Amino acid sequence: MKWRRKLPLPRTPEYSRAVNLLYGACVPVAASAAVSQTGTDEVIMTTKRNIHSVKKSTYLTRADVDPAIVVTIREVFEEELDTPKGPKMKWVCYFEKHEKGTVLNWVNSQTIAKILGSESFDDWPGGKIVLFDDPSVMFGQQMVGGIRVRAPRKRPAAENAPEPEEFDDEIPFGDEVEAA
Repeated sequence: MKWRRKLPLPRTPEYSRAVNLLYGACVPVAASAAVSQTGTDEVIMTTKRNIHSVKKSTYLTRADVDPAIVVTIREVFEEELDTPKGPKMKWVCYFEKHEKGTVLNWVNSQTIAKILGSESFDDWPGGKIVLFDDPSVMFGQQMVGGIRVRAPRKRPAAENAPEPEEFDDEIPFGDEVEAA
């Protein structure tokens, strides 16, 4: 994650945001950050401010995976979570290069098992998945949104690509036009 810490020179909205960052809380620059050009040669990156930055979460939230992120599973283990009905043991999946994990629900567990070809949590480390925000996730009878999982898109391998055709791109000039 990149952090915005430089102050632009002119008094602009970017200046106010930078001062707020220096004297207030640091806000990470998200992948959906807007880029603006100040009166100098300096390019300032700013984030869209939203209510999700107010709540501090131990686990990944919808805001953390919007836009979607490709992650590599580091480990999966059971943790005790505080729920409205009291402490409960839940499975949590952690990822390389990320401090936060995601609490596994039945749908995401089944999806990861299908993507990685194993229902055993011990086989999951090293597997790549995509986490994304799905606004249609239901909790009881309410549509609340949540994190969902899908397989990463496969890029075509270079060795399987067809050989490019050779073209004669020469453009005839002058006398060559009449001869052709």
